[in-house]
Amino acid sequence: VKNNHEAIISKEMFNKVQKIRKKQAEKIQPNPIKKHRVFRGMIRCGVCGRAYTYKNTPHNEVWRCSLAVTKGKTACTAKQVPDSKIIEAANSTLDRNGFNEVYFNSKVEMILVMPGNRLAFQMKDGMSIDYHWKTSRSDSWTPEKREQARIRALKQIKGGVHNG
Repeated sequence: VKNNHEAIISKEMFNKVQKIRKKQAEKIQPNPIKKHRVFRGMIRCGVCGRAYTYKNTPHNEVWRCSLAVTKGKTACTAKQVPDSKIIEAANSTLDRNGFNEVYFNSKVEMILVMPGNRLAFQMKDGMSIDYHWKTSRSDSWTPEKREQARIRALKQIKGGVHNG
């Protein structure tokens, strides 16, 4: 029932606020499609069989074995996979230039994250297609390289040399 109660603010003020709200709403862009939702429940660990879960940080988006997250690397040695690598692998496996959720869901049953940077796409037609992704530079460091970098950094600190 309109105008049944005494107004808290004037009709004029109400209309001004509504105009401001409408202008602000027009400025806000809708959220882009969140591709990680497409993969939810489809990525499984090839080491322990558990589901992979999505994690978004300020620096990257990754998928991680749920057992490794909750119980640690001693429980499951599976590596995390960058979200960008999952999308890259899906596009390559399906021979697509860009990711298409409908097409992906029509073709892929499950993705297994295997040791050795390998993703095994289990297709709905029963086929399995492997995809190998390249690791980031930080993953390729040997213990010797890490030690050399540590010594170099210590020398720079002691010598007063700063990069930046």
